[in-house]
Order: sequence, then structure tokens, then C-alpha cells
Amino acid sequence: MKNPLILILLVLSLSLTACTALMANVPAQTKGLQSSQAEAIYAAAEAFDAAGHIYSTLRLAVIDDASLIEIAAIIQKLAVAFSQREELIGQLDELIASLNEMPGDMATSEGKTVNAVREYLYMLRNMVSDIIELSGYFTDLDKAIIHMVQLNYDLEDSMFPEQLSNAISETQILFAKITPPSCLAVTHGDIEARLNEFQEFSDDFILAVQMEDPLRTYSCYYRTNRMKLMFFKCFDNVKADLSLQFKQAERRLNGPIKQLHDELSENLDLLKNAEGGIN
Repeated sequence: MKNPLILILLVLSLSLTACTALMANVPAQTKGLQSSQAEAIYAAAEAFDAAGHIYSTLRLAVIDDASLIEIAAIIQKLAVAFSQREELIGQLDELIASLNEMPGDMATSEGKTVNAVREYLYMLRNMVSDIIELSGYFTDLDKAIIHMVQLNYDLEDSMFPEQLSNAISETQILFAKITPPSCLAVTHGDIEARLNEFQEFSDDFILAVQMEDPLRTYSCYYRTNRMKLMFFKCFDNVKADLSLQFKQAERRLNGPIKQLHDELSENLDLLKNAEGGIN
């Protein structure tokens, strides 16, 4: 070689250039990872905050009234609180979808927090869906038996047997349009069975009056009171089961949902405000 010094300088120059490029890439990659984590955390925090009014509404509507004996009072309050029920479900679906593209598999506190927010939103959605189904069912059921409630049970009225039959027929039509929640299928089936028995009995009552048979007629008087008690006892059983479901909702809200809510509220603030934690 004519000038080994030049060759050595050239090699050193190339090496320094490569090292400089390599070192330049390291901060860029680190910064990109931090930016991704920050984006996920702030998206999760935004979704968490946006669901806050739904969480508060659930607690006010269910927990404050879950101890009430009169289930209708709970339903009335829920009807106001969840007047825009489809919109509430839609809001939660949108919030969940907004996090689906966020990195949730990061083995970091950020990734775990994003996944926890997703789980929290799913829990809220399930709760809202259950509450809407339960309150909607009771509202429909309450409307369905209105004819039986308002019927004047005057056994001395010769028209009563026919009025009873008509009231039951109208109630059966409304019952056919109701689909009970799976948790209330048994007690709903009981009240429907009593209703069908009541209709068969009313046919016997009409026949007894038409025949002017005193023994059959007085027997029907007695059976009317018995059938009425049985029917409304089944309705009370449905209300009791509904009350249990709302108490279970209270346990869910006071238990896993509240615990996760409180932990997320604290963790999200810590992650957003961590000094030097996320750029």
C-alpha cells in the first residue's frame, strides 16, 4: 500500500459513522415505545373518565334503593336514570372499541392498566344490560296484569264471570309478548300457569251462572278468591326474585366493579403524572 495512514483513517471514519447511526436509532426506538405507552394510557384514562357518569348513575339507581321492599320504586327510578338505555350501551361499546387498537399485550404496568380498563368497561356494560333487561321485564309485566289488578271482584255481580274471563284473555295476550330474563323464567312460568288455570276456571264460572246452578255457583265464589290469591302470590314471587337480582347487582357494584374502579382511578393518575415515567 502506498499510504497506509489514509486507509486507516478511512476505516476509522466509516466505523464512527456506523456507530453514530446506531446510537441515533436507540433513542428513537425508545421514544417510540414510550409514546405508544403514553398514547395507550391517555386513551384508557379518557375512556375511563367518559364512563364515569354511567358508573355514578348505576350506583345511585341501584345501591341507594336496593334495600327497598317495593320493587316498583326501584324500577321507577331506573326508568328515569336509564331513559336513554340504547345510547348508554352504545357509548360503552364505543369506549371499548376505542381501546381495542391500543397495545394490550405490553408486559408493563401500562399494558396491564389498559387491559384492566377494558375489563372495567365490559363489567359496566354487562351491568347496564342486566339492569335494563330486569327493569324492562318488570315494567312489561306490571302493564300486563293491569286488567287483573283493576278488575272489580264483585262476586255478586252476575256479569263478573264474563268480566273475569275478558280480563284474563287480555292479560294472556300481553303475556305472550313478554320474554322473561333467564333468571326469572321459572317464576314467570308459574304466574303464566296460574293465569291459564284462572281462565279455565272462569269458563266453569260462566257455565255455572248460565245453568243457574247454586252449588256450582257458590263453589266458584270460593274458588275465585283462592285462584286470585294464588295468582297474585305468583306475582309477588316474581317481585321477590327481582329484588334478589337487584341486591346481587348491588353486590357486584360494591364488590368487583367498585374495587376495579378505585384501583384504576388511582393507577391512571399515577401513570399520567409519573415523573419521567412516560414521555
